[in-house]
Parts: sequence; C-alpha cells; structure tokens
Amino acid sequence: MNRRKPKDESAPTPGGLGTLAALLGAAVAAAALIAPPVFALLLRAGRAYPAARGLRDLDFVSVLTRCLLGAILLALALGGRRLGLVPLLRRTLAPARAPWSRALALAAAGLALVLALLGAGLASGAYALPAPPGMSGLLAALAKLTLAALVTALLEEILFRGALHGLLRRSGGPVLAALVGSAIFSAVHFARPHPAIHEVAGHWYSGFRQLLYLFRPPGAVYPGPEVATLFVLGLALCVLVERTGSLWPAIGLHAGLVVGMRMGMAWLVRTEAPAFWFGRSAHITNSWAGVAAGTLVLLALLRRPGPAPAPDGPP
Repeated sequence: MNRRKPKDESAPTPGGLGTLAALLGAAVAAAALIAPPVFALLLRAGRAYPAARGLRDLDFVSVLTRCLLGAILLALALGGRRLGLVPLLRRTLAPARAPWSRALALAAAGLALVLALLGAGLASGAYALPAPPGMSGLLAALAKLTLAALVTALLEEILFRGALHGLLRRSGGPVLAALVGSAIFSAVHFARPHPAIHEVAGHWYSGFRQLLYLFRPPGAVYPGPEVATLFVLGLALCVLVERTGSLWPAIGLHAGLVVGMRMGMAWLVRTEAPAFWFGRSAHITNSWAGVAAGTLVLLALLRRPGPAPAPDGPP
C-alpha cells in the first residue's frame, strides 16, 4: 500500500514571482478603490464628532498610502502559503536561530554609526542643533522614534528580506536576489506623491489618479546619494540575513539605523557651511557620508563567515 508523502511546504513553488506580482497588483488596485470611501468616511467623522476633529485636516495621500500598506500585508498573509512564504518566514523569524543579544547589539551598532556621522556633521559645522530638547521631551521623543523604527524595521524586513528576497533567491540565487531586491527597496522609498498634486476623493477613480504621481511627476530629479545609500544598506541587510539565517539581526540593525536617522531629521538643521560629505539637509541617508558608511557596513558583513545557504531560501 502506497502512502502519500506529505507536501513539502518549503519547496519552491512554480510561478512564485508571477503569483507575488499578481497579488501585489490586486492589493494596489484594491487600495486605490478603498481609499476614496475611507477618506470620505473619516472626513465625515471629523465633522460630526468634536473628539475626532483632527480628522478634518486629513489628506487623501496619507489615507491612500496606509490603505496600500494594509492591502499589501493582507495579500501576503492570504497568499503566503501558496507562495511558500509561511515556512520560509517561520524559519527566518524563529528566535532560536538568532539570539536576542545579537539583534540588540546590531541595533546599538546601527544607532552608534548614525550618531557618529551626525556628530561629525556637527563638528564640521555642516549641522547645527538650534534648540536642544528638554529631558522630558527628549525621553518622550526617543520612545516615539524607537517604536516607529521598530515597526518600520519589522514590516520592511519581513516584506523585503523575508518575502521578496526569499522568492527571488529561489529563482536566481542569492546574488541576483540581493541586487534586484535592494534596487526595489531603494525605489520604494521614493514612493511619495508630489505635494502639489491634490486629488479630491469624490470619484471611484481618485485613488488610481493619485497613483500616477506615486513616484513624483515625470522628470523629477532623485537625489543620487540617497538612492545609493538605500541600495547599499539593502545589500548589507540581505548579506546579514544570508549570514545568520534569521531576520532578527537585520531587524535590529535596521531599527537602530532608522532611530539615528530620525533623530537627525528631528533635531538637526543643515547650515550654510559648505560640506561635500553631508549633502543639503540633515537627512544623513541623502549624503555621501551615508553612502560611505553603508558601504563599510556591507564590506564588514561580507567578511564575516556564514552558514552554508539552504537550497530554497536564506539559511
């Protein structure tokens, strides 16, 4: 009597990238359709209830981007088993594969690296600290920044280094997966509709019209240092996942970097002093210093030995 073998959920699924593209396309379309009625509902709530009057100033772009994020996460959750993402993410998110101390150490290292760059900017006169925050305000701001950075790092690592990198790795190997995934990671950070484009959410197609300006109008000039910094950091995070076999170290490093970047954006200003390495703003990713630091992180991780890669995803 022949026994049926259990299905290997970790095996590569045929057409995985095509299925992922179809799921993401459906999620984008659903978000574009849902955003107008959600926006109208929130505006009515803001006018009807005094406690919700802050909703009166809500803009359509913020509603659309949140609908996009929610729809994409829901699509991945619903299609995860078909794509083979469930066992992949279960392995890479298993705490036993990467001690929490490693993730915390990398978070501290990422924060220290960005703070060192910001300190160098202050010392060179490129940055200035107009009004140092008080202790109570500082602690509250740090708590808020840390929470936002953790959420950002968790979601982006699951999406890019977990789902996207895992699927690309199955199709073309780790090097191609890292290059393509990091390029997408860098590009997605520029998905910010142009502020001069205002769409009235009065029609069912309003969301689709706004999506036309998701990457700003044609002819917009993108900052080269920021594109390069995000690409190099994406590569470094891919290497970290390959070396450790877990997403948690990448989540820790990512969160530490984001906390430091947002501290600089919140409390520092760019002065008029000429400084080639520090760009035109206090956004450290949009500077050649950020590119250099990201490259050093990448080279340091490439020098570290790692476990042999598994055939169907990160080790």
